[in-house]
Amino acid sequence: MVTTTTAASGPRDTAWKPGLTGAPPPPLAPGLPFVGHGLELMRDPFVLLLKLQRTYGPAFRLRAFGTEWTCLVGTEANALVTQTGYDYLVTGESYQGFNDAFRSRSFLIGLDGPEHAHLRRIERRATSREALARKLPEAVALTDRTIADWRDGQLIDIVAALKALVVGHLGITLTGRDASRMLGDIQILLNHIVAVTQLKIWPRVLLRLPHFTGARERVYRDIQRLVDERRRNPPPPGDPDLIDDMIAAQTLDGRPLADETIFAATMGAYMAGLDTAAIMASFIVYAILKHPAVYQRVMVEIDALFAGGAPTWERMSGMTAFRGAVMEAIRLYPVVGLLPRDANLDFEFLGRQIFKGQQLFIGITTAHFDERLYRDPEVFDIDRFAPPREEHKAPGAYAPFGLGAHRCLGGNMGELQSMIVVATLLHRLRLAIHPDGYDMKVVAKPLRRPDKRFRVRVLGRRRPGVD
Repeated sequence: MVTTTTAASGPRDTAWKPGLTGAPPPPLAPGLPFVGHGLELMRDPFVLLLKLQRTYGPAFRLRAFGTEWTCLVGTEANALVTQTGYDYLVTGESYQGFNDAFRSRSFLIGLDGPEHAHLRRIERRATSREALARKLPEAVALTDRTIADWRDGQLIDIVAALKALVVGHLGITLTGRDASRMLGDIQILLNHIVAVTQLKIWPRVLLRLPHFTGARERVYRDIQRLVDERRRNPPPPGDPDLIDDMIAAQTLDGRPLADETIFAATMGAYMAGLDTAAIMASFIVYAILKHPAVYQRVMVEIDALFAGGAPTWERMSGMTAFRGAVMEAIRLYPVVGLLPRDANLDFEFLGRQIFKGQQLFIGITTAHFDERLYRDPEVFDIDRFAPPREEHKAPGAYAPFGLGAHRCLGGNMGELQSMIVVATLLHRLRLAIHPDGYDMKVVAKPLRRPDKRFRVRVLGRRRPGVD
């Protein structure tokens, strides 16, 4: 196990050491000519990293379509991310693509150092779990309006339905208005950015074609109109949202934030939350419906939640079975399989030399399947998070929202989004997995999600206490 350390003092054991130490490089995993592991990376980067980790250990290299990546995986890699701050690992060229594609320099995901920390402080309140907790009645009402027309026997593309709900919730929480009509454009932007600049499996020319640039300009105009309107008509004091906080904030040298910085914050929050929360919720729905005994336990808590009046985070956080099911679904089906990073300094990692400038994949969620940490890690077990087991509390064991300086700012909000949407759906409706006997197949499109076969069938409206 890696001991606690700081980047300034260096490690106290052999997990990682600063500088050039003469250690050999990580082994190169052989792949196909030119393509390398590109096809497997396109299918599911998480599965690829997990497979190679079991063969080569926590440090190895792979090649995909002419690009070489050094992969650091497991709890030791998670400790490295947590301990080193901005010094050793930076977002680098992979995430700079966000700024380049949007003609910006202010996307949080593409920044490091003091400016990144400053913008995180500005955006933290509006993207927090508490911000959504204040809007839970509106989130429930939006979900109820969405499912009002769902008919008995209807097949629902649950991932698509959840994306519409999530972007609606995000709009209400971040900007005070439903953003559902922006869903298609936000999805185009997110898919292109991840596939082109991070995974590098699509050609960069796609970011210059009208399909992408048109979506970018439409979203920019929508957000700019909102900012202009908010400047003309400031809201009453008491509950500012992300737009208000950004308008009121200043740069590190005391200047008002530029409009492109406000756009980057708003667009970044939409892109970070859209697929992540919606896909998490779809995995949660699948896992609960797939396990009837879990469903029974969870429904007792969900019905009690709604019977007690409007749901609150305080009551939701005490739902041991439901919260355990949510955490276990996120562990078993991580949406994000890796973090692209660049090495900012030379260092040795577990006896392997990492050179400054190398492109890295950090496999943060392969630890979710470490048998040293999790009993029967392939099994859906909602009790592994409760005392006395608490398997997720080992250092680096549980990282669905990333780690370190760039841990997802809205991760806690996304988890609550997933919980309130799933709780409302299961409380209102009797649902079943379709097709019968379907076993989850995860694909990367570009984030990990259920394959297109997955649907839920509406069996009818529930009568709590009866059904």
